[in-house]
Amino acid sequence: MALRGRLCSDDRRCWCRLMRPFRITAFSLTLILGVIGNGGTEPVVLRGAQVPGLLGASLAAIRLCDDRGMALPLQIDEVTAEDEYVCDRGEEANAGAGNGILDARDEIVFMYEDCPPYPAADRLWMAADSSFRVAVRLGTGARCREAVFIVDSTMERCKRSYISYDHATQHLSTPRYYAQFAADRFHFLKAGIAGTDPGGWIDLTGVLRIEIRLRALWGLLPVHYTEDNLICYVKRYKAGPLRLIRRGDLHLRIGAGIRGSRAAVNQICYSSMVSVPVSINLPVRFRHFFRDAWLEMTPVIAPAGKEYRFSVPGCGIDRAIDGADTVDTLFPCMLNTHPFTLLNHGYGLGWVVQSDIPETAGARSGFLFRRPSCRDGNADCGYRLMIQDIPRGRYTVVNRVVFTRIDHPVIADEFKALHTPLTVICGTERSVNSLTDDIPSGRDRRKADENP
Repeated sequence: MALRGRLCSDDRRCWCRLMRPFRITAFSLTLILGVIGNGGTEPVVLRGAQVPGLLGASLAAIRLCDDRGMALPLQIDEVTAEDEYVCDRGEEANAGAGNGILDARDEIVFMYEDCPPYPAADRLWMAADSSFRVAVRLGTGARCREAVFIVDSTMERCKRSYISYDHATQHLSTPRYYAQFAADRFHFLKAGIAGTDPGGWIDLTGVLRIEIRLRALWGLLPVHYTEDNLICYVKRYKAGPLRLIRRGDLHLRIGAGIRGSRAAVNQICYSSMVSVPVSINLPVRFRHFFRDAWLEMTPVIAPAGKEYRFSVPGCGIDRAIDGADTVDTLFPCMLNTHPFTLLNHGYGLGWVVQSDIPETAGARSGFLFRRPSCRDGNADCGYRLMIQDIPRGRYTVVNRVVFTRIDHPVIADEFKALHTPLTVICGTERSVNSLTDDIPSGRDRRKADENP
C-alpha cells in the first residue's frame, strides 16, 4: 500500500477480499480498519467517530484479537460532551456520566506492537468464522500489522496489563518507567526507568523543578513562584490496562491563603509515554496587566543519572551530566519543534513541550542546562518558555515524556508517533491517530481530515 492512499492491484485485491466479511450479525460486528504509518511501539488512540461501524456497540462487548482469536489488551474510555473523561475511582468519580456504549467522543486505545504481522488477516479469514471476526490492518509493507475487532460479550477479555497504579501511595509503574506523584502536587517527586536487570530501576530524576517569573502591575511588581506553589488535587482517576488517567484541578498558591484561578489537568500515562495537557484560560490580554514572563520546567537529574547526556537533536546541543565545572546555559530554540533527551548509549527518555501559545522569535525561549542543580541533584535539564504578550483566550500546554525500551534504544522511533501520527483507514474513511489530539491544532487537523 502506498502512503498517499493509492492502492496497487495486489492491494486492491487484498482489500476486496477483506471487505467481503463486512456485515453486522445478531452476535457481532465485522469491521475493516487500516492504519498506515512508521511502525513502532506507540499507543493507537481512536475516537469513536473514526470507527463509525462500532458506534452504538456496548463497551462491555468490544474486543481486539490477534489472528489466533486470542484477545489483545484494549481500553475504551468514555468522554462526556464537556470533554471530560469518565473516571470510576476517586472522591469525585463521575462513572455515572457514561452510558456504556461507544459514542463519537469516546476513545479506543491499543498498542501497535501488540498486533500481529501482515499475513494475519489472510490466515484469519481462512481459519475462522468471519461472522464473529473483525479485520484490522496497520502499517505498510514488511511493517504492516493486523488485528481483529469483534463485538462479543461472551469472549474472555485479555488479562494482560501494562499499568500498575496504587492511588494510596501515588505510585505508578509500567514495563519502562516508574513515577512517584504527590497527593497535592502537579509534578512528580521522582521518576526512574527500567534497568537492564529484571525488576530493577534506575532512579534517573528527582523532583520536577518548576519556576515561574513575571512582572505584574504593568511591570512594576516582580512575582516568583516554584513547584511548591502549584497545587493539584487529583479528584478522580481511571487505571486501565493501557493507560492511567488522573484528573486534577490545578491552581496557583499565591500566598496569604489566596488561590489563583484553576486549570484542568489530565495526567495521561501510557506504558511508554506520559502526557500532561494543561488547559489555561486567560480572561484578559496578557500585556494589560503583566510584562515579560517565563516558565522553566527542568527535571532534576539524580546521582544515578551522572553517566547520561543532555542533548537536543538537530540543534547541536550535547552536554554530559557529570562534570566538575559550573554551567548555566540557555540555548535559544523554538520549543514546539524540538525535543530534548536524557540518554546513556541510546537508552533513557525524551521530552517535548507542545503548545498553541505563540512563541515569539528571539524572545529567549529555549533549552536549559545547569550544573550543578539549584535543587539537590547533579544537574537541571529542561526548557524555558518565554511569554511577552498573548491575546485573551484558552490555551493548552502539553508536556510529553517518552521512554526507550532496552531491546530497542532508539529515541527517534519513540517520537514518530508525536510528529507523524499514524494514518487510520476505516473502510473508505481516513483520519489519523488521535494520540496528540489534546492540543487544539491536533483536533483541528483531525477534523480537516474528516472533512476534506
